[in-house]
Amino acid sequence: MTVPIRLPFLRLVPCTLARSTIYRAIVVNPQLTTFTSKHRQFSSEAHSGGTPSDQARLPFSKSSLGLDRTLIIPYLDSIRQLPEVDAAWNQCTQPLGSMTGTTSTSVSSSLQRAIQIFESFAPHGGEHVAVQALLAEVQHRQGHYEDAMATLNKLATPTSNDPHGPHQPLTTMTMAAYEIQLAKAKIRWKQGHFADSQSLCESLLLGWEQQHPEATVSAFHIAAALNGKALSQLVQMDSMDEAFSVRDGFRVALKFLESQTTQTSHSIALAAAYSNAGGAEAIYNQFVQERNNVDVPMDSALKTWFKGLQKIEVPPRQKRNGDENAIGDHSQQLEKASLCLQASLQADLAWGVLNHEHDRKDRLSKASDYAKKALAALGPNSSIEDDGFRRTLAIVASCYHQAGSAVTAEGLYQSATSRKIPPSGPLQCLELYDAMLGYSRLLSGWDKRQGDADRLQEEASQLSQELLPDAWRHKSVVHSSLWFWTPADFCN
Repeated sequence: MTVPIRLPFLRLVPCTLARSTIYRAIVVNPQLTTFTSKHRQFSSEAHSGGTPSDQARLPFSKSSLGLDRTLIIPYLDSIRQLPEVDAAWNQCTQPLGSMTGTTSTSVSSSLQRAIQIFESFAPHGGEHVAVQALLAEVQHRQGHYEDAMATLNKLATPTSNDPHGPHQPLTTMTMAAYEIQLAKAKIRWKQGHFADSQSLCESLLLGWEQQHPEATVSAFHIAAALNGKALSQLVQMDSMDEAFSVRDGFRVALKFLESQTTQTSHSIALAAAYSNAGGAEAIYNQFVQERNNVDVPMDSALKTWFKGLQKIEVPPRQKRNGDENAIGDHSQQLEKASLCLQASLQADLAWGVLNHEHDRKDRLSKASDYAKKALAALGPNSSIEDDGFRRTLAIVASCYHQAGSAVTAEGLYQSATSRKIPPSGPLQCLELYDAMLGYSRLLSGWDKRQGDADRLQEEASQLSQELLPDAWRHKSVVHSSLWFWTPADFCN
């Protein structure tokens, strides 16, 4: 499915409104907000003149925990009546790069206060859980993984699929409980605790098998756990025995998704599965090449990535006519996911051709074409904090470098290595690390620039030591395109 690249990064889906809830006014800790009115109504009708919130989903990001659709949106209009939540939500829906360290701290503090307020009204009630989930999303998107995990560990989950039902510790496999555990697996994966992440995904799959067909989770939920398990196994690969089977999990996820009904959302999820499967092929090839000191063709990875690209060739506006699940604002969320995937797949293809197809006569022109399309898919309003933008700039710079346009390449590398806002996670760190090494290689070929090249290489090494968890250190840049996606990335 191809998405028109002229579209801006749009946002997102209308919410299901919460029921009206009346809270008696109380005076809380003076450090918190004090309610002075006798009663205060938290209801969907009380916000924005009775209309749904104009921003009904958090902006699309590969760093999403996927908690907003199930836990936050049903209570969004209600919780936004609290000034702390309303201000935090308005900031959360801005581009990622606009949230500085100071702003991020302010948002987290506001949500912490809101959590205490709602807890004083109804511990583990829907509003209390919703604000906790929002705080976890903010913490994770900013790369504060320990804090996000701590927040999730305090989160109670509904024991039924009624979003307004009682929230208790997990006793049955509800959709919300499933998504919370999947979010925990994603955090552990980002932290480099790959075995823990794999175990959490495996327990989800086992629970589904035991409760099927009574389990209420969707095909996306099962595929997401299969994907998380496969990603966890991939990054743990440490022997040739593991290498020979490490791609099997991605094939299982692909086969499962291919068996589902054909809809726009399924098509994009399938493209994401192909993207990760191609990454697994490339990482496997690199591993075999390093262990055996032999050249390994990258054909399998390139073919898999290209198949993923074919899944998102049909423009969504043409597809919507026959797909009721891809209409309205939800289609905008799918479009952003599609654009992000297009850019990632095009960048992967450019990287593969440029670095591993040395016998191709059109290697440079083909790689440059892929890189140009990746940059176009990201759009003119992209910033260095957006998913994959830094890596795409570095690949375009590498194309110019190999074409002999060193001055243009340097300008692109300078943008790709900008550190005004620190990387927010290991994948972003890998992108920055690779861009700095590429810039260093460019400078080492210039007269009187070897000192600058050495400095950049030293800074890259320092970055790796300080910001990357041990388990992520020494991973190749192709790992940065891996996506631990959640059902909310594709579900309405």
